[in-house]
Amino acid sequence: FRRALELLEEHLEITRQENGDKHPEYATALHNTAYLYAQLKRPEKALEYETRALMIWEAKLGRNHEDTINARQ
Repeated sequence: FRRALELLEEHLEITRQENGDKHPEYATALHNTAYLYAQLKRPEKALEYETRALMIWEAKLGRNHEDTINARQ
């Protein structure tokens, strides 16, 4: 999992640089990284990333968008 986390963090930074930190693609990268942190039994980090993703999705896509709804569950 360590290598997967390194790759996700790298992807996260590239996505942020290319799209900005308020873009839905960045939110998706945050969400994917949060999932791995949850699998690694690091709930505090998973929650941090998932919360950031949710905030972006709500701001950019709205509260009723599928991605936003899925992130709240």
